[in-house]
Amino acid sequence: MSRIDNSAAWFELRTQRGNTIVMKDDELPEASKGRMYLFNTERGAIVEYDPTIVSPKLYELDEAAQADAHAQFGSAWQEARKQVMKKHGKHNASNDEEPSAESTETKAELDGDIDLAADEDDDLFDDDDED
Repeated sequence: MSRIDNSAAWFELRTQRGNTIVMKDDELPEASKGRMYLFNTERGAIVEYDPTIVSPKLYELDEAAQADAHAQFGSAWQEARKQVMKKHGKHNASNDEEPSAESTETKAELDGDIDLAADEDDDLFDDDDED
């Protein structure tokens, strides 16, 4: 496993069910206690994970793979990130313009951008080897 303390990096999450590209960004608001946020490219959403389970399964992509991941998933990541920041009352300095009609979305609509159903994924990160 590589270091996961980078402020923003693409990782491969390796599990028994397959591998998924995820993005970790320390500039996101703090997740619930004992959880961490990762952008899951298969879901196209920011998901809460248990770092004690997930961290050992994260492998930082090399420079070329980081560039490929950013090219392929960067815009979806930025959109999900923007929605999370709005939900938490944070904003990017480049977004200091007048609020758009988009920013008047209801809290219920924004809640859909963070997948809090991580409990459904807990079996995905089950360390019990039944092989």
